[in-house]
Amino acid sequence: MPENDSIGVTLGCSLDNLVISLVEGYHKITSDEAKEALETIFFFLFSGVISFVGAIANIINIIVFVKQ
Repeated sequence: MPENDSIGVTLGCSLDNLVISLVEGYHKITSDEAKEALETIFFFLFSGVISFVGAIANIINIIVFVKQ
């Protein structure tokens, strides 16, 4: 395996372990109020990330349109 690929594999494994630990930790929570609060936080976090990616795509589209 080339040297550069090992960095990507390590990063991928780290992200995979992070997601697994978050899911396992979520299932250990017994309080319904805490689960509901976490679901709300994750919803706003992920919707914010999607909105940010969309905004970047719009900026790129504007730049491409202006350069034509």
